[in-house]
Amino acid sequence: MLNPVLYLFGLTLIGFCLLSLSLPRHYQQVTHRQCQLTNKAKLIYRWLGYSAMGLAIVIAVWHWGGTLGLVYWCGLATLACWLISLVLSYRPHLLRLLVFGL
Repeated sequence: MLNPVLYLFGLTLIGFCLLSLSLPRHYQQVTHRQCQLTNKAKLIYRWLGYSAMGLAIVIAVWHWGGTLGLVYWCGLATLACWLISLVLSYRPHLLRLLVFGL
């Protein structure tokens, strides 16, 4: 069984990726498409992103309890957010590999 920290980090990272793709600027930056992101696609990206983040919180609280689970999740969310901001700044095409698997 993998370490639960890896599950939490993966879910949080995917959640932040999907939330960033719900913004038109980041969507165009990652996909290199000039078309506008539809409202339906924005809602789907946001819903999936928040769902992944919520699932990560539930797993953290279930595994470590309320206090430590939220602390570990906040730490991993900070690390994932920092990583996503670096990837979007310097290598946005790598985000496409993570989310779309292309």
